[in-house]
Amino acid sequence: MLCVVGIALGGIQGAAKRAGRMGPTSRAVHAVVDKPSSLVAGGLQGTSDFFTGLKQSPQLTAQNRDLKARIAFLEAEALKTAAESRELDELRALNSLPVHPGREKIYGDIIRFDPFELRMTISVGSNSGVKPRLAVMTPEGLAAIVETVEENVCQAVLITSPSIKLGASAVREGGRVDGIIAGDTPNTLLFEVVRNAPVEVGDKVETSGLSRILPGGLLIGEVIEVTDAPELGSRLIKVFPATKPALSQQVVILK
Repeated sequence: MLCVVGIALGGIQGAAKRAGRMGPTSRAVHAVVDKPSSLVAGGLQGTSDFFTGLKQSPQLTAQNRDLKARIAFLEAEALKTAAESRELDELRALNSLPVHPGREKIYGDIIRFDPFELRMTISVGSNSGVKPRLAVMTPEGLAAIVETVEENVCQAVLITSPSIKLGASAVREGGRVDGIIAGDTPNTLLFEVVRNAPVEVGDKVETSGLSRILPGGLLIGEVIEVTDAPELGSRLIKVFPATKPALSQQVVILK
């Protein structure tokens, strides 16, 4: 069949050349013959690409694996750098905390934080001069009170714990109101003052300084709600703590 088509094609091409151009019939035959040829060539090229891809696949897989490992390494380094930067900023902020007369700073790391027990474990103890009832500070303010002490570690209770009660003062321009503050919920404190005491939302609350152990002026938080309690003869004031110890890595204990 191909021989017949070839002979016919040769005859038609010869006639076309003799006539000086190729006729419609000749062009039709060319289309019939050339199209399958191009399909065969394309198929051969696709097959070649397929086997080339199979041959290169292990190399590409290895390159992809190495690239992913490199990306993971760079991401880990970026996180490490960010953490070191935050730690350095926190240390600088702790260094900038004022030193109260007759007090010294003991620096420690938070090695365990328990949000359910509202306490933390700190990497310094009696060997560093830590004692119970000392104030534990973050850069934002008072975070906890030391409860128990061992040689190289101590346990501190967050000021939002109901077990903690402190002398405190609501401070504003022109005056202050003294009272007692205690933990209320994991995120708030309850400040109790005498009835009709001039305390308003937005007032700052700090330690009163009436304790022999805790110095005065340590920021506790800010008033967020004021409620009168006539039956108690007092005002109950909700305070939002200034510190977020769960986000801190380092603290200062005021000795």
